[in-house]
Amino acid sequence: VKVIVINEQLQGVFEASVTFDADLPEFKTEGGVHVGQDCRTVTSPTPMWVKAADLLLQRMKDAKFNFSQVAALSGTAQQHGSVYWGGGVRDVLRDLHPDVDMHTQLKNCFSVPDSPVWMDASTTEQCRHLEEALGGAEASVSVAPVQPSQLTLHWALAGITGMRAFERMTGNQIAKIYQTNQAAYSKTEACAPDLEDKLGHVVPAYECIGGISPYMADRYGFSLECRIIAFTGDNPGHCSSQVSLGTSDTLLLWLREPRLCLEGLNLVNPVDSSAYMSLVCFKNGSRTRERICEKCTGASWDRFDEVLVSTPPGNNGSVGPHCRLLATGGASCNKSILQVLADVFLTPVYIQDVANSACLGSAYRAKHGRLGAVIKPSVSQWCIPKQTNVCKNTRSGVN
Repeated sequence: VKVIVINEQLQGVFEASVTFDADLPEFKTEGGVHVGQDCRTVTSPTPMWVKAADLLLQRMKDAKFNFSQVAALSGTAQQHGSVYWGGGVRDVLRDLHPDVDMHTQLKNCFSVPDSPVWMDASTTEQCRHLEEALGGAEASVSVAPVQPSQLTLHWALAGITGMRAFERMTGNQIAKIYQTNQAAYSKTEACAPDLEDKLGHVVPAYECIGGISPYMADRYGFSLECRIIAFTGDNPGHCSSQVSLGTSDTLLLWLREPRLCLEGLNLVNPVDSSAYMSLVCFKNGSRTRERICEKCTGASWDRFDEVLVSTPPGNNGSVGPHCRLLATGGASCNKSILQVLADVFLTPVYIQDVANSACLGSAYRAKHGRLGAVIKPSVSQWCIPKQTNVCKNTRSGVN
């Protein structure tokens, strides 16, 4: 869990973070998750997330951070980490006591104590059922000459939702809980059926959805005038970058019109609701790099870099756009990994002075929302972080 605070000029003035494994060892996670015996079920303890938020806010308080100066607050989180509230939670949230941390008061408020996360792959059966229900003989999109076809059903669903069914998606996770854990499902207050009514209206990412809670004002000193701007998933929060090198690796593109594909997904652009963003996400990101580094070089990143740069660059052919790439995320500090990107895409790679672009994007969105929807963010209006060219294509004979 991370926080970035920016000033009126959009310059970062404060940062803090909590690492699940190191700071909350009592939850016994590895990489912030638990992997089931089937190696397909991957979850995180929901109370751990709440306790991490408590710890982050306490660290800010210990650092003498002045919460009263915060004008607006927004956020971003993994869009596939679903939380299941138990019955009566609205009353608990309304009556939170400022002398007690949230973790203590909310520890019994979750009907499913372990939240499915983006690495989960246990809902293949539910994915197929969803695609068949929306496709079938009347599938509105066909893919000739491939027949019959699960592929056709993939496209039918993508034509409606912007993507095919992926195991990590929350709808399939809800269906699995409904089918396999009826006791927990029956105790869940905000879940399907009637989920649409409980979620409320869809709003632009820059919309103000209310003020800060009295609990936060009393416990930490936030002003009651502090506005809350709609939160987004972490990938939309990254829209200031092109390649995110985090626990998963993600390629993000800004589009004027959606382009359907089965390998990725399309979302409404979080900055401009008349545009779109498309992304392709790969599960095996930094955790795989860390595993290989530990296995092959004894966890020495210096040795990892030496081995990586010793291999011949390129892919014996041009495979990328002639432009430049902006890389963010934890692995963007590793120049050897960035050099691979430069050689694969045959283009310069840039980084910015704030690697945590999702968190930074949330702070930008908070200011956008505070100023009002009439503000159209553009390069001329926003103070983007400084960008530095760190790698150029090194393939022989290619400029």
